Amino acid sequence: MSVLIMFVGLVIPFEKSDADSDVLFSSYASAGGSGSSTSKSFIASCKVWIHTAITKAYAAGSQRVNPDKTFYPGDGFGYSFTYGITGSSGCQGPLPKCPVVFIQIAGVSSCGKSSASGNAEITPDWNASDHLIKLQVDAKRWECHLVKVKKGTKWVCGWRTISTVGQFAPSVIKPKIDVNIAQEYLNDADGYKSGNLDRTYYVWDAINIVHNPVYPWKNDRVGTLSVKVTKTHDLTLEKEYQCESKSCENTLFHKGFEPWFRVYEYGSGSTIYNSTQDDIRRHLLTYQVELFNLGRLVHKDENKTQLLVVTYDPVYEKYPYLVLKDEYWWSWGNRQGVALEYKGSNGGGQDDPPGLYETRRSKINRYDASGFALNPIETRKLDRVFSWDSASPIRIEQAKQCQDVTIDPASFEAKKNTAMFTKSGYGKISFDWPITGTMLQKRYVNATIDNVLQSASFAGFVIKNLTEYRYVYPDVKFNNPVKILTYHSDGSVTDYPVSVKMAPDISRGAGYLQDYVCEKIVHDGYKKEIANIVVDDMYGRKNEGNGTGLLNLRTLLTSVWFPPFYRMLVNDTLDLHLNEIYAALSPFEITMSVGEKNRTINRLVNFLFPFVHTVNLDSDNVLNVTESLGFVRIIPDPKFGDIVKITVNGNELKQDCTGGCTTAVFANQNLQIEAWNVWGGRASNQLEKFQVIQSEEIHWPIIYIGMFVAATGFVAWKFSEQILGYVGLGNKNQIS
Repeated sequence: MSVLIMFVGLVIPFEKSDADSDVLFSSYASAGGSGSSTSKSFIASCKVWIHTAITKAYAAGSQRVNPDKTFYPGDGFGYSFTYGITGSSGCQGPLPKCPVVFIQIAGVSSCGKSSASGNAEITPDWNASDHLIKLQVDAKRWECHLVKVKKGTKWVCGWRTISTVGQFAPSVIKPKIDVNIAQEYLNDADGYKSGNLDRTYYVWDAINIVHNPVYPWKNDRVGTLSVKVTKTHDLTLEKEYQCESKSCENTLFHKGFEPWFRVYEYGSGSTIYNSTQDDIRRHLLTYQVELFNLGRLVHKDENKTQLLVVTYDPVYEKYPYLVLKDEYWWSWGNRQGVALEYKGSNGGGQDDPPGLYETRRSKINRYDASGFALNPIETRKLDRVFSWDSASPIRIEQAKQCQDVTIDPASFEAKKNTAMFTKSGYGKISFDWPITGTMLQKRYVNATIDNVLQSASFAGFVIKNLTEYRYVYPDVKFNNPVKILTYHSDGSVTDYPVSVKMAPDISRGAGYLQDYVCEKIVHDGYKKEIANIVVDDMYGRKNEGNGTGLLNLRTLLTSVWFPPFYRMLVNDTLDLHLNEIYAALSPFEITMSVGEKNRTINRLVNFLFPFVHTVNLDSDNVLNVTESLGFVRIIPDPKFGDIVKITVNGNELKQDCTGGCTTAVFANQNLQIEAWNVWGGRASNQLEKFQVIQSEEIHWPIIYIGMFVAATGFVAWKFSEQILGYVGLGNKNQIS
């Protein structure tokens, strides 16, 4: 059933149910009894009784009572008083004392012969107390009593009233509503949180405030209890949303930010604020929440939060370097990296004390680069695109860690072509610049890149320069082919297992390039963490390979050595430019294994030319010898290897015959010439006896002149285009 109740000028829909499950309260009360008769009294059998029932009330299908049967101010319920009498003719009634009594409750009722029922509304005044509804029911009972009088006793008879009461005192809770306020981050279009870890914000950040009203039985009372949230602020309101049902799912879309999904309770919601350059200060946000019961205010409260909009003034330290772990042959093919230390952002705005704040973020999402090289006479612009390759948090390989420090990778985040420091810490970015072809074709030197890292459309800046650097590529080849070739005496390739290991030749004082780079960076005043980053991006120290019959190894420039003449340039080799360290000499201790034999040789490896080593273990090789003008020329076979020992008729020849040699012959005797290589392989040959012929004098001055002319011709050929272009005679279309 449903009725309408007038309350404080409002028409309140009132629905109630008579189902047993909707009974909130039931009680029975009575007065009187079965009567009695004695020699002194007579009481008729008469009892008056009342049954009280309280039932749930509804509004648009929603209960107007809490699940624990307590009530809010403004709630309602249905009531029913059923009454009657039992007894003989000496009992009259029932006689209800209408109307029903309401205390801090309003209601409409009518009393019938045996019942009174209606609807009741608890006052919305949250300060009210002692709420009560009651009905008294009387009955008249015939009684006679023997009483004393002056002349004895007599019977006195009449009707006496007996009464009982049915009542209900609802448990009305004191309404208490709070509103929780939380700052929750949106992600910008690149996927980074729009807010600082110290709860401050930059200009243009999406300030996302989530509110949630809290009061008892909120989700159970949706439909009867409602809230209104009023916000007071001095920021720019961008968007707002509030849930109006028991539960809501909402995705917020806002330009410049990723879609933001959230599940809300009733009355909760989010508001997006923005700030401008004029808003760099502290802001007060006040959220007032009002609780209504079917449109009538039953309580209100408020909560406040402060937020600080700060300036964006990031501080960086940078170190540009070459990403040698790419293992490209020439320096120009490797990526160009920059190790970054972000120290924080300077404060100093209104309400923000000056200082460096380490938990404020910095975004890198733009760069401005230009490059050039020398030809080597003039500067030539390099138009190849210098592009962002990758950015990554720092995770140092244990084997490459050269300094005993640790780096927190959580301070640096990287997305596609962007990076973000969430707090002070370390990170790295690498760029690709495909100039190898140009450098080799044009024979340019000193390729140089100037680069500025920037924030774009961030923190109130269209463009904000963060840090800049210049990097000059070393004109160095960092990889070199090493070939180990094994042959039989017939010239065929063997099937021996072959292995090689190359390490710096410590007997000469050489060391690992990685160690020099690490020490150099710290020597120049940079943090140990920077040294770890750079060395971690180098190739490893391992220079080894395996094969069968032959071995092709792409060796890495891991050995570096500074001969004594470097002391004429600097007192400390760490004072050299890093590119000069890269270009230093590279002596190696080369340990080889062929079949069951092992050998170690020490060589100064020139990375401009392949390193080839031949192994021949056979003892029946034919030695290539010729005789002319009284001299014997011993010519090494490329498939025999370096000759380390020569004997003629058993007498050792005291001269170096590694690349071949010439010796005077012995007259009137046969010659047995034998040669051995470093692996113990043997080659031999015989010459029949002959007459000695005086050899002609070797003209060394003529040889020196020829060598000078050859060197001069090589230089003229290498830089011919640049020289001709400089004097205006070259093909200008080929110069870039």
